[in-house]
Amino acid sequence: AIDIKDIIEEEFQVNLMSQSRRRQHVYPRAVFFKLARRHTDATIEDLADMVNLKNHATVINAINSTFHDAMYENKYKNLYNKLHREYSKVPSVERENQMLKVQVRELTELIDFYRSKVEELGVFN
Repeated sequence: AIDIKDIIEEEFQVNLMSQSRRRQHVYPRAVFFKLARRHTDATIEDLADMVNLKNHATVINAINSTFHDAMYENKYKNLYNKLHREYSKVPSVERENQMLKVQVRELTELIDFYRSKVEELGVFN
């Protein structure tokens, strides 16, 4: 969870331990909580301690409410999706497209091979 925290702090140039209630601090904290909760074994209390919060209810509210508000802003949504893919071991869209192109090429070659065999044997003539 510490590495997620560091990435978010660096990306948004904020200190997640700040007690500020301004959007520029609250939204990155919500993204951190959601990612850390989903991809680590950290408890809600652990997450509250990591950002120096007095009450774990703030973490719950951030995950259940504030996080969804943050997803309406592209910079938070894009970083969340990128980190979620990385931590989930889900390939990026570019990588997935590349893999699909290879599969299409292989299937095209296979179709061409069978088409030539059918023509050689004169099955449909």
